[in-house]
Amino acid sequence: MLLFARSKQLRLVGKAGIVPAIFNINEPLLFGAPVVMNGKLAPPFIAAPIVLVVLSWCAMHFGVVRPPYVEVVWTLPAPVGAYLSSGLDAKALALQLLNLGIALIIWWPFVRRYDRELAAGDARPIATAPADGDVADQSSPSRRVAK
Repeated sequence: MLLFARSKQLRLVGKAGIVPAIFNINEPLLFGAPVVMNGKLAPPFIAAPIVLVVLSWCAMHFGVVRPPYVEVVWTLPAPVGAYLSSGLDAKALALQLLNLGIALIIWWPFVRRYDRELAAGDARPIATAPADGDVADQSSPSRRVAK
């Protein structure tokens, strides 16, 4: 989602974080966006894992998907890891892709709103502070020079 953001900040974070994220290394995204300590992105950060864990548990509990029983390296891309850890169960791969779609649906409105706010900030001119020795406002009582 960040690769297609309007704001320059999120696009850059998306470009920097895409390859590590494929291999389950998400710190560039968590701290670059930032997701950590960001109240605007906290709801999906909490809700998405809860929804996905409940869905995955139900799929395994009711026998739709074989539970993982082979330990694989955690840096494998998620669909590959799910497929291999479940003993080559194609339904585990489908569940992983379904989970990805659900996570995108949960995150989409929050990321879009945050992106709009950042893009609006990108469009505003940046106010510059006066340089040392420059007088910003002669009418200000603190800036008047005594004669």
